[in-house]
Amino acid sequence: MLRSLGHNLYGFLMNLDSLHDHLSFSYTDMQAPSFVCDRAPSGLILHYYSKRNGLSNIVLGIVKSVSEEYYSLKIDMEMIRYEKLDQELSHHYIFSITVKEESKDEDYMERE
Repeated sequence: MLRSLGHNLYGFLMNLDSLHDHLSFSYTDMQAPSFVCDRAPSGLILHYYSKRNGLSNIVLGIVKSVSEEYYSLKIDMEMIRYEKLDQELSHHYIFSITVKEESKDEDYMERE
């Protein structure tokens, strides 16, 4: 199922909300997060919004693993900012993602 989310890393990240929408049919009490991915000169910026605090390290680990296992990309990923919002999705984490030179694929952030 994960492989079908996108033919490159950018597509995968842009479709994470669709995956969580699909899962919410089976897990009706699930508090789904939301993801937004932007392109930056140095790579990608991933915004992660969640009602639950403390899951940012899981996001970091999953994105790194998917990058390597599905897209053969070695990435550096770090949280560059955190905001507590007064909205329903009250925790906002911002990650910087850069692809290491040895695995750089020009297609990793192209639109699908």
